[in-house]
Parts: sequence; structure tokens; C-alpha cells
Amino acid sequence: MTRNVRLHELLLGIQGLGVDHLVPAPPEAYANSFGPTANDAGDADSGPNGFQNQPVLTSVERTTDGLHVKGVASGKPNTPLTVEFFANDFCNPFDYGEGERPITPTLAVTTGGDGTVPIDVTLPATAGANSHFTAMATGPEGTSEFSACRAVTDPATPGPGPDPGPGDGPPAGPPAPPGPGPGPGPGPNPPLGGPTPQDQANDIAGDAKATSNGNVTLSGTTTGGAATFTGTATVAGSRAVAAATLRVFRVRRTLRPGAYKVTLKPTRKAKRVLRRKKRLRIRLTVAFKPTGSSTTATARRTLTLRVRKRK
Repeated sequence: MTRNVRLHELLLGIQGLGVDHLVPAPPEAYANSFGPTANDAGDADSGPNGFQNQPVLTSVERTTDGLHVKGVASGKPNTPLTVEFFANDFCNPFDYGEGERPITPTLAVTTGGDGTVPIDVTLPATAGANSHFTAMATGPEGTSEFSACRAVTDPATPGPGPDPGPGDGPPAGPPAPPGPGPGPGPGPNPPLGGPTPQDQANDIAGDAKATSNGNVTLSGTTTGGAATFTGTATVAGSRAVAAATLRVFRVRRTLRPGAYKVTLKPTRKAKRVLRRKKRLRIRLTVAFKPTGSSTTATARRTLTLRVRKRK
């Protein structure tokens, strides 16, 4: 496979992905491979650029010293990686970033025994008017795709300080007379906040069910937001063709507050593979961004698609 390492290239304004690990293979085996490639534990898969895992950014905050970036980079265990950062005016239709403006310097890290390494760095730069941040990682086998977009946020405004102590005013009057005896017991606990983005992503993924005709249905309730559903499967190859990732579906929906119902249908070519195999084990990834929130949470689960035999 061709090793393809790209550093500091200007990649933007692309309707798909700035970097896409496409797999050249027979369409019946690797149909619909366009779009982001899901990360895997230990980066054990193989393909273009070694299917190098993309970084995952959890926060990007403006500070007086620059941009404080947190996240996780991953790859094969005990492997050196170079992480690059970019600021963008917008994200692509997949809600992943591109390479509009490189933010220097790059970050050199080495994964641990589990194949991951935390990202916690303050870059001496500003995002300017670019409000979307992304990253990519380069390892010995090549460069990853761009990471999902992360909105650049401002630091939280500190609340008011403690109440001032007693001043030099007039002396306190006589103590008040004792009040009535103890009243009823404590009232109910104060209500907790609403569900977090991660809670909702977990609930949506947990609502997924495989139907007898090879589709996946999801139904439940949310506070409303944008959801992206991605289904992938590993399809065994042959002596001449290595196993690779099959994109089963990728659907983006806006979920209104309250009840929702979504049906995910495999592509035509993915259905051909399913009909031939009769069952297909898929990895479902749900990315959910609540309305009005800058946080996108991700949840995953495994399902088995089946089709009934034709009489």
C-alpha cells in the first residue's frame, strides 16, 4: 500500500473530506467507503496510510497565552506521532474539519502501551475569526484524516467573590428572641440538571434495533439536536485483497425536541454484501450535538444485521 504523509498542506473548501482513506477495491466488497473512517483500538486495521487513527479533541479554549487544546491521540502502541492543528471558518458536510489555517507548532507525542496518549497543550497562537478547530496525526505509516470539528470557546467568566466580612458599622442590637420549634423535615431534593450530551448520545445508541429486512431503527426522546449515524463493518478479503472497512450507511438528521424515530437503510451495494452473507456485524457510531450546545458527544455499539431468506 502506498504511504502518504502530508504535513502543512492547505486543504479546504472540499465538499467531502480534506483527507479521505479511500480503499481501492471491488465495489461489492468495499462499497460506499467515502466519509470519515472510524478509529479502532490499538490502530490494528490496515489500509491507505495504515488507516492512522485521527485525533479526538475534547476542548479548545482561548486563553491569555494562546489556545489551550485538550484531547487524545491514538495509534499503534508505543509509536511516535506528530499532531498538527488547524483553524477553520467552517466544517465540511460531515462535521469534520479541514486544513484552512495551520496553527503552529506541531506536537510530538508517543503512544503508550494501550495505543493512546493525552493531548494537553497551550499553543502560542490565536484562532482569530476561525471558530472551528481540528487536528490530524502522522505516524510511521502515514497521515490520518482530519478530526471532527471542535468549537473554539472563551474561558468561563468567574462569578462574584465571597461576601465582604463585617464592617465598622454600628454595634449589633440585642439578639432576637428564639423562634418557634423545629418545622417539618427537609423538603424534596432540588431538581438535577437535564441530560448531558453524552447521556443523550448513549441513549440514542441504546435505542438502536436491527430489523428483519436489514435496516436499523431508532426511536426515543431527546432535547433536540443534530445527530449523525455511521455504520461500518469489516469485510473479509481474499489472498489478493486484504480485509477492509465497508461503509454500510451514513445518515445525518436533525432531531426535534420530544419523540423521534429514524430508519437507517444500508446502501444498495452494502445490501448485496448482506444478502450474500445473510448476516453482517456492524459498528454503529452516533454523534449527537444538542441544540445550542458546542459539545458533540459520541457513542458506539455493535449490531448484527440479518435478512430473511427468500422463499
